[in-house]
Amino acid sequence: MVADEAIFNKTEKPKKKLSEAQLKALAKGRAKVAEKRKMAEQKNNDKEIVKTRIIQKKEYKSKNKTIQLKKEEEIQERLKQESINRIEAFTRLKYKYMDKAKTLQELDDMKTVLDDIQEEDLMDLKKLSQTILHKSKNLNKKSNTSINEKEDCGGDESE
Repeated sequence: MVADEAIFNKTEKPKKKLSEAQLKALAKGRAKVAEKRKMAEQKNNDKEIVKTRIIQKKEYKSKNKTIQLKKEEEIQERLKQESINRIEAFTRLKYKYMDKAKTLQELDDMKTVLDDIQEEDLMDLKKLSQTILHKSKNLNKKSNTSINEKEDCGGDESE
């Protein structure tokens, strides 16, 4: 039994002592490993930052694209409404002139001039004025009916 107790009660051997140079080399190696870990962490953080910046740029571009599309739709709607308003105004003007006609010949001449005007002419007021004046001058040679550009066609009254 005594032999059994000797097996369980082993004395611990003293730890091996490292020399001063070995301790310095060990500390230096541990510092190197710690620096490498720190650099790897920083590299991962940099990658994450780059990824978030890329995501933010994509979100910003998509947001700007959405805003741009909305603006374009608003502009198209405004242009469409303006076109409709000009057509309606021209139609009212057309009937106003046709009501002013005193004879059937004047009515037919007026109808001929006003019916020849295209929708594209209505979008450009200057072109519309020139077209109406040119055609009305041809009518003036035949009759006394005239169309006043400044009064009715949206021409500039200050001229």
